[in-house]
Amino acid sequence: MNHFLKKLLSCTFLTVALSVNFLSAQSFSAKIDPQLLQMGKTNQQMPFVVYLENQADVSGASAIYGKQQKGIYVFEQLQKAAQAQKSILAELSAKNIPYTSFWIVNAIGLKGDLALIQDLAQKAEVRFIGFNAPIKKATAMMPFQAVNPIPDVNTWGIDKIKAPDAWAAGARGQNVVVAGQDTGYRWEHEAIKGKYRGWNGATASHDYNWRDAIREEFVENSPAVNPCGLNVAAPCDDDGHGTHTMGTMVGQT
Repeated sequence: MNHFLKKLLSCTFLTVALSVNFLSAQSFSAKIDPQLLQMGKTNQQMPFVVYLENQADVSGASAIYGKQQKGIYVFEQLQKAAQAQKSILAELSAKNIPYTSFWIVNAIGLKGDLALIQDLAQKAEVRFIGFNAPIKKATAMMPFQAVNPIPDVNTWGIDKIKAPDAWAAGARGQNVVVAGQDTGYRWEHEAIKGKYRGWNGATASHDYNWRDAIREEFVENSPAVNPCGLNVAAPCDDDGHGTHTMGTMVGQT
């Protein structure tokens, strides 16, 4: 093989290699939220969510009879899909990078720079990496003010949906769990304490009855805290709005 042919083949291989690398870079960059790519130019630490390619298929639940059986099936499918996080979580743990694992959507929340984001985006099991916009801490909680008792009569909306007819038929919400997502809950409020699933009449257990989704890593200017704090283990209301809405749902006068 003459010198010219060797040089030509060498240049061809180099061009092909560069093209493959370029296409690869384009491919994984498409998985990254453009806002993260823009913010990453300043090498700042950014909050983001890694969504896994393997998302649970729970369509089979429609063919299952019984609420409890459906719930068990969906839970098992979600947990099974979340196994795809294992290798990424092990890598993050080895690097001492804090994270929050979410299995309902099979995703991982964490903070990092663009280099980390690009490294994660190159993994085959990653579908997309989105910017997790920080939330702002709540303003100071307004002091609780007692109000005059409301007359024990139905409001027009109660009658409009024919709730009294349902009550007369014996439907009073027995064995139904109602959940809310708001500013938090003052569970000891006299109107809702007796309805709190975590209260047995003598002691309270907040396990699986309460979750504080306001986590330190996703709060702007963390570790500044809101009135209740962050990652709190017991129900607390930062603003009063949540307690109000829960009272609307289950409260008693």
